[in-house]
Parts: sequence; structure tokens; C-alpha cells
Amino acid sequence: FFFQAEDGIRDKLVTGVQTCALPISAAYKPDPAPGSLIAIFGTKLSSAVAVASRLPLPIQLSDTTVVIGGIVAPLFFSSDGQVNAVVPYDLPPNTRQQLVIQRGTNLSVPQNVNISSSRPAVFTVDGTGQGQGHIYRFDAQGRQLLTDPSNPARPGDVVVVYCGGLGAVTPKVDAGTAAPLTQLLKTVSTVTATVQGLPAKVEFAGLTPGSVGLYQVNLRIPDGIVDADTGVLQLSVDGQSSPTVNLSLKR
Repeated sequence: FFFQAEDGIRDKLVTGVQTCALPISAAYKPDPAPGSLIAIFGTKLSSAVAVASRLPLPIQLSDTTVVIGGIVAPLFFSSDGQVNAVVPYDLPPNTRQQLVIQRGTNLSVPQNVNISSSRPAVFTVDGTGQGQGHIYRFDAQGRQLLTDPSNPARPGDVVVVYCGGLGAVTPKVDAGTAAPLTQLLKTVSTVTATVQGLPAKVEFAGLTPGSVGLYQVNLRIPDGIVDADTGVLQLSVDGQSSPTVNLSLKR
């Protein structure tokens, strides 16, 4: 679940590493929250393509390290032009921190990064952050079915919304460590949701068990919806609202 940056800033090569974009949240926007999956774009960021193959995630891939606010960030992927990482949970929200990439002995120009308490965004099927969301209902056999026109959600159904950027969780977990399978890690901040503009009851909001940086919101489809192949869903946390995404609905 990584997305292309919409905006960023460019900097000149100083010590062998050129950074040309700010980190971005799951919604391809700046100001990520602790626990967010981020992508950093640039040139000469790594001497080789490398992908993390284990959990907890490593803090170095190939010869690349990412430091945000003096804290080393766990890495998913590194290449010459892009590095994917997880924002450490220990970073205080609503602060400005500096991000530096180190490749071997070379350092990038420090970049200012605003750390938000949350930056909610729902993952989407086409990876653009728009259109059909990764939103699932369960059938009688317990299978997860994408809520598309062939499997619409109905009033009273509990659906699972896969998302990012919901911020701190409790109990605490290290950013690169998988959420445990035996204990639910819930968001510290309250998550609310609307479906077709109607309030939806949130049953659970937190990290998906066994995952790194992947959150889920379990919510109940409200009464009063109308039939729609492209119904609208939105999440809100700490005054921040996610971009709207679609799901199919049927009364």
C-alpha cells in the first residue's frame, strides 16, 4: 500500500544524496502521523534496490537509513529514487521534525516534516486514493467480500475498512513490529465515520493484527442509506477527515 506523491519540494545535491520530495501519508499528502506508511522520493537515496523480507522491519536496507526527529525509522523498501518507511510512534504529534536520509557516509539535506496526530486515508483498489475503497463485508461462511456492486453492504452490516494514518495506538507497539494476533491495539484518538453522510457506528478502530502500519475500522452500515454502486464513506480523527472513497450499498 504505497501511493504516488501529489506534491513535494526539490533540493540540491549537497553530500551525495539528493532528496526531492517530502514524506507522504497513505493519502499521498504531507504532514504524516506517527505509524503512517510514507514514501520519500529523490535521487541517489540508495545504492541498490532492497525490500524488507522479515518482521520486525529493519532500520537499514542496502546502505540506506532514514532518521526523523533523531529517531531511526523502519524501512519497507529502498532504491535510488524512492524509500518507503514507517513514521516512528515515538515522535510527538503536532510538531515539526527534521528528516535525513543517510546512504553510507553520505547525508541528505535535512527536510522539515510536520508530524500530525492523525492523517486518515482509506486504501483503494486502484491505489490512487480514490474510487472503490478496500472495504469488506462478511458472508455467511465468514469470507471477506469487497463491497463492490456484486457484493453491496446493507443496513446493519459490519464492514471492515482498511486504512492508514490513524495515529497512536494503545497498548504501544514499535512502528516496525507487527501488531500482535492475541491483543487488539486500539487508536488513542476517537475515530468517527459517515456513510452517505449518515453517522456510522464504529465498532473498532486500530491496527490490523499481524500487520505493520495497516489500520482497520470496523463500522456498522446505518439505516437510511439509499441504493448506490458508488456510495460515499469518510473517516474523521482529531478534526482531520479522510478523502472520500466508494462502496456499494443496497437497502
